[in-house]
Amino acid sequence: MPCYSLYPTFDKPGAWFLLGLLLLISVAKGVHRYLAMRARVYMVTDRRVVAWTRGQPTISRFLGELGPPHLVEHKNGTGTITFGGAGKPLFSVDDDPPAGTPEPPASPEINGIDHARRIRDLIAVAQNRSRRER
Repeated sequence: MPCYSLYPTFDKPGAWFLLGLLLLISVAKGVHRYLAMRARVYMVTDRRVVAWTRGQPTISRFLGELGPPHLVEHKNGTGTITFGGAGKPLFSVDDDPPAGTPEPPASPEINGIDHARRIRDLIAVAQNRSRRER
């Protein structure tokens, strides 16, 4: 008795096509994530955070202008660092700002980095030093 006869769904060619399509989509997502991560560059100095993403404007901010770094650790061992704390916006924006008021600059977000906890601690130390030197 053939093995596939125990699973009546998989004796139809359409079921194999759908299974193959799902497998292809899952592999494509992984490849897309890998290529997207290669298109990002982050630099953190003792005074600035610079985030460059291919096809988007570069975000560069002084550490003293940013809120405290907030870390979100992912299951795969990487982490994301944002500035301003969890759920707290970096700027408070009026409901109806006056015409011609420039938008506040974007806050950098450091995504999917290894050793994120150590980097967050280094950024916090650099921020404290930067604020003391003012």
